[in-house]
Amino acid sequence: MRDAVVHLARLGHRRIAFVNGGARYNYSRLRLAGYRAGLAVAGLEEDPALIRGDALRTEDGARETRALLALDAPPTAVVFAVDHAALGLYRVCADLGLAVGRDLSVISYDGVPDGAYADPPLSSFKVDTRAAGQRLAEMLIARIRGAAPEELRETAPAIFDDRGSAGPPRLEPEALARRLRQETT
Repeated sequence: MRDAVVHLARLGHRRIAFVNGGARYNYSRLRLAGYRAGLAVAGLEEDPALIRGDALRTEDGARETRALLALDAPPTAVVFAVDHAALGLYRVCADLGLAVGRDLSVISYDGVPDGAYADPPLSSFKVDTRAAGQRLAEMLIARIRGAAPEELRETAPAIFDDRGSAGPPRLEPEALARRLRQETT
């Protein structure tokens, strides 16, 4: 999430939202911390109005995207903790006549195959699930053999697959808000 925010900031985005996954999952805490770290690295202030959550499905992502776009100064980019939720942004953009990657940029996490079929394909941080599964099996065997749980914690970097859903902002947040008001009236 940190790298996603930094990438978007380098493209020129200054209002970058974050839509988290389910609060009950440990990754949600970690991904929110990554988002905040990215804002700090980019020198951007945190705006609580730009942080949304509990989006695991496409419908959830659409709901949260609508809420973000209803702000007086909406974001020009959104980082999603979950790819399936990020695909909801595409639905909202289609409904509002916005171009993903131009009017509203998005980067997500998971690398689900469905993201490749979006237009443009979803830029996402991917995890090698085969390698992760193999490593988890090794750790489980180590735990069964008596290794302490504290010794079995690992993280691995995700690989960014830039597929075109994130580009420089075409509109400033205020101009985007005016355009959205015109689209909905």
